[in-house]
Amino acid sequence: MPDSHVDLSNHSATLLFGEHFVRYALALDEGEFAYSPSNSAQAAGLAVLNEVSKATATQHPDVRSANLAVYLCRYVNDTAIANAIRESCGGEFPPPDPDTDDALLNSLLSVGRQLYPGFLISPPSPDPLNSHFACGAEISAHSSGKGLERKVLSDPDLSRLFPGSSNLLALSDQELMRESNSATSLVTTSNIRGCLPLQVYSLGVHVLNGAFRRITLSGKPSMSRFLAEISRVLDEMRALARGEETHVPVAVGLGGLDVSEGISLSLGRAKLANREFYHRSQSHAFIKPTLTFNLPIKLLNVCKVEFTENGVTQPDVAKFQTEFDIWDKTLDEIVTRASFSLLMASDDPCPSGGYPAFTGVLHPFFFYPTMHGGKQLTPAVKGIAIDQAYATKARAWASTLETSHPKNLNVALRRIVKAANGRLEPADILVDAVLAWENMFSGTPETNLRVCGSIAHILEPNDFDKRFELFRELKKIYTMRSNIVHGKSEPSLVQLHSAAESALETALSGMRALYRIPELLSAKDAAERGSMTLLGIASTSKQQKEA
Repeated sequence: MPDSHVDLSNHSATLLFGEHFVRYALALDEGEFAYSPSNSAQAAGLAVLNEVSKATATQHPDVRSANLAVYLCRYVNDTAIANAIRESCGGEFPPPDPDTDDALLNSLLSVGRQLYPGFLISPPSPDPLNSHFACGAEISAHSSGKGLERKVLSDPDLSRLFPGSSNLLALSDQELMRESNSATSLVTTSNIRGCLPLQVYSLGVHVLNGAFRRITLSGKPSMSRFLAEISRVLDEMRALARGEETHVPVAVGLGGLDVSEGISLSLGRAKLANREFYHRSQSHAFIKPTLTFNLPIKLLNVCKVEFTENGVTQPDVAKFQTEFDIWDKTLDEIVTRASFSLLMASDDPCPSGGYPAFTGVLHPFFFYPTMHGGKQLTPAVKGIAIDQAYATKARAWASTLETSHPKNLNVALRRIVKAANGRLEPADILVDAVLAWENMFSGTPETNLRVCGSIAHILEPNDFDKRFELFRELKKIYTMRSNIVHGKSEPSLVQLHSAAESALETALSGMRALYRIPELLSAKDAAERGSMTLLGIASTSKQQKEA
């Protein structure tokens, strides 16, 4: 860094507004994060930020946080102050798209250009996807945003989202603004077990916030990508309004993982990589190994809000239970399979496939409430480092699951993932892991013998002494599980931890062995798999491969 330049990393403006915004405003898009005091434009820009800081200094932190974006997105001749600062510093802007016959899109793109910097200084949130810029007033204040409600209600697709509101088009713009609250609907889509309100005057806010949230999934924000997402979100809204299915992004943050820089791996339908979720804070970013994938959603019901003496009339959404269940099951299956692939690739006796820290569905109408997972790691669960070699193995296991996994092993798959990632108590880990054993190999009578004998045989097919010793150890673990379940005895915590770790390791080893023997994967159920294994399929299969 030249001696004449001042590092901005710990500058008061950066600590308040965030690095992304300061870089944007001062046109420091590339290179070191520093400015030259001799650059009068950058010095003046920092002075404006300092004045905003002083003007909001006495406000409550929550109020101040919200007002920062409002102040910097005030217009001077339809140009936001933040953009005026950037322009004076020599910053460039994406060339404007030529106007189309889509008046609504033209308006949103024009307003989006001016409000983009406001999103960079959105209120900080403990949820990396849930911060937002309540920019309704800023949209209306811009010349391109005036009359936006009329454009929405005149749209042949979007007007379907607001039944019973066509009469508002006969009003003047001022009257329509005043009466726009009446254009409020209750919307149900296949990923929402219930209904949420959608208001015509906030549709533009949804589009812009949805567009910005999506670009947070792919690293550093940029205006060009923001504008492209505005068009995409609007297209999705229209498709849903027409009754069509559309695919939306889903993000699931995984705890317990340490993904090396630059690694991105496909795990079935999902992709795992470190994601930098920008939100304004002193640390500037929230980085989390995150699964991303797309899931289809469909509009199931829309109705106008009706007020009664008892409040708002709620539509009956119970008839959509099947659609809700399918969506939830699909989401769970994608995440579970990805996590299972990571577990199968691990050589660690105490692996982690990543536990969900948050789940976000980037819905075009609204943002589906994010779920937080505050799980603490137990001795049987610890974080794993995913380097290139590990990623290669995980990809291979994900591919194997896609092509070879039989449905009758789904219980084992889910229980292993639960045991590794979702349980706090060692007793629960033990119960889940042994249940996975039983889904692999079972049968009656003498279930204990069939389960433990089959696992011992498949893991030690050629050495009787090792097989017998393993069988004895497995029977002890199986008996401990049974005693816990039936309330017969309570082992010590040390014994529980040891048994839980061994049971999980055995379940993973058993599954790895199963996938090497196609005959067992094609067995009709656990009982048949157990019988085939006890009769020597593991040894026969190994001999055939060696021959």
